Amino acid sequence: MSDARVEALEVKVAFQEDLLNALNDVVVRQDQRIDSLEKSLENYRRRLEGLLDMASMPSLTPSRPTIK
Repeated sequence: MSDARVEALEVKVAFQEDLLNALNDVVVRQDQRIDSLEKSLENYRRRLEGLLDMASMPSLTPSRPTIK
């Protein structure tokens, strides 16, 4: 193989390595974001369940008698 051809292949490999590293960084950031969103979703689910539980509880304040 000629030196020019070897050099061209080395340049392509270097470019592909850089691209692979950049893509890996994107995947890592997306994974972190997904983890964060899953935690947020779980927190919202718990809050909603708590609100629904509170809404289904009988009132703790005594009811006023109606005046006729």
